[in-house]
Amino acid sequence: MNKKTTISTKSFHKKRLKELRVKKLEQKMKLNILKRKKISNKDG
Repeated sequence: MNKKTTISTKSFHKKRLKELRVKKLEQKMKLNILKRKKISNKDG
């Protein structure tokens, strides 16, 4: 029984880490888009 709980918590932790990574990637992409917009505005 104890082993089962540790496995589930491990997988849960992995899932959380994955979600956090995805969120960070999304934020990076948003920042990149904003930077590009600013640059294109300067060119215009």
